Amino acid sequence: MMRTESAREAVDAAAGPSHEEISARAYELYMERPVDAGTEVGDWLRAERELLNATNGSRSYTTTRRRATRLAVEHDLASK
Repeated sequence: MMRTESAREAVDAAAGPSHEEISARAYELYMERPVDAGTEVGDWLRAERELLNATNGSRSYTTTRRRATRLAVEHDLASK
C-alpha cells in the first residue's frame, strides 16, 4: 500500500496544483489585499502562477501544496 501512495503522490506532484489548491491560494490572496486593489481573476492567476512556479521539484512545492490543501479544507469547512 505504501508504494501505491508514493506513486500516486508522485503523479499528483507532476500534474501540478489542483483546482482546490489554486482556489485556496486565490482566496488567501483575496483576503490579504485591500478591497479595491485587484480582481478575483487576478488573484486566481497569481495563485496559479505561484503554485506552478513552486513545482520546480523543491521542498517548497510540497510545503506550498500542504498549505494550500489545508486552506482549501478550512475554506470548505467555513462555508458550510
